[in-house]
Amino acid sequence: MYQGARFFWAVPDYVPATEIHSIADLARPDVMKTMNLSIQGIGAGAAITRLSEIAMDEYNLEELGYRFQPGSQGEWIAAHDAALAQRQRFIFPTWTPQYLNNGGRLRPLDDPLHVLGGENRGSLVAPHAQLKMLPERTVRVLSRIRLGIDGVTQMDWLVNVQKKTPLEAARAWMRANDALVSSWFAA
Repeated sequence: MYQGARFFWAVPDYVPATEIHSIADLARPDVMKTMNLSIQGIGAGAAITRLSEIAMDEYNLEELGYRFQPGSQGEWIAAHDAALAQRQRFIFPTWTPQYLNNGGRLRPLDDPLHVLGGENRGSLVAPHAQLKMLPERTVRVLSRIRLGIDGVTQMDWLVNVQKKTPLEAARAWMRANDALVSSWFAA
């Protein structure tokens, strides 16, 4: 359904890529002077949290004064919103697809040590026995569905920001992308 899912650290889009391009750049003294050294994470058991703790260690960021703090989803989102509102230079551990990426206000940092993992994909899955029970046309339509990262992000935004139900969000996205959806049903 989509390619390019991944975990990453990001900085706001107003931080020039010429100044901070990768996680390794965070160790530079000139960068450290401008950054909020506190990194607000999400829940302790979350994959991005575990990977961020590894990144802190592999890039020696804790030794340099950075602090990673796991927290609730509310604390994570509040830290994001407050830092953007104050135009702080902050590090945001996140993933895609994720509604906070909607609008391009975050810029992913390169991960030269590859500690946050690579790209992944989202796929429809079904038990073989149940799949064989579906009409051939249904299987063909299901195999054509391509939402893309942007599509999933937009639907996530509709649910989390506009407070639509998942069904309402999916229907709104499908109406806005009628040509793409129609192509799934083509003969």
